[in-house]
Amino acid sequence: INAEYMGDHHHHAMPKSNLVKAQKKSRGVVGPKTVHPNSRKAAKMTSEKMRKEKLEKRKVATQKGKKSVVDMLLFFRDRLPPDSQVLSTDEVAAMCEAYLTASRAGIAAKRVGFGRDQMEADSAQLQRLYETVGIEIPDLQSVENVLKLRVWDGSVKNSGHVSRTRFRCPSTL
Repeated sequence: INAEYMGDHHHHAMPKSNLVKAQKKSRGVVGPKTVHPNSRKAAKMTSEKMRKEKLEKRKVATQKGKKSVVDMLLFFRDRLPPDSQVLSTDEVAAMCEAYLTASRAGIAAKRVGFGRDQMEADSAQLQRLYETVGIEIPDLQSVENVLKLRVWDGSVKNSGHVSRTRFRCPSTL
């Protein structure tokens, strides 16, 4: 009888083949699993990405719109005559003309390139609106609203406190 075989065989080292398997298991995570492009998971991931992009675009557009409203309110607030509580129709028309002129001047100051064409189109549309249905401006013919505009802090958050109205070019009435 073989003496080695008779000995305590529980204390022998693990066979080499098991060691190799253990080492292979512990190599760690190889990388993210790839998703088949036609799978439901891929479609879901694509739709989530598209939704996030759409929401971001909407957020940027909203911020841009709010900024233009604030810029418009600031323009009119900064040009209010210090002594008057309300403005006459002629004074409001003069301020609107100045606003449209400033809009065109802003385009002239911008160098040729990205965004200038859009600014020109916006300015032309603003001019058309002024001559047809009217442009949205702060209500300068209301004592209460002129006071609100004067004390307004210039923030987007509080811009809703200032009432706005449509004002059309008096010569086209």
